[in-house]
Parts: sequence; structure tokens; C-alpha cells
Amino acid sequence: MEKGGWPWWRGRLHLEPERERIESGWWDGKAVSRDYFIARAPGGEQLWIYRELHGARRWFLHGFF
Repeated sequence: MEKGGWPWWRGRLHLEPERERIESGWWDGKAVSRDYFIARAPGGEQLWIYRELHGARRWFLHGFF
């Protein structure tokens, strides 16, 4: 779901400027830190994607609108 470090699905995705940060798991030692974005594909589709804030910082598809 990424190419050259950019989120990609049927082409490079355009990110909406707002993001939602989710940080959880601090209580059990399995920390999760992600930024969620609404993205628009070149064909106009809207996707809900997130990026890990730690580790490999990869992009993932969470769903479609």
C-alpha cells in the first residue's frame, strides 16, 4: 500500500490535512501509535488509511468510504 514511502492505491493517494492520532496499549506493554487519514485516490475513491508512528512507519488500508 505504499510506493517510494507514499501511500498508494491505484496511484499516489492525496491525504486530507486533518489526522487522528491513536495511542494505546501503554498499560500492557503492547503500545500502538498510529495516525489515521482520509485519503483520495486518483479515481476519486475515499479511503481510510493509517501510518505507524514507530518502527517501519508503513502505510496500511483500514477501509473505504
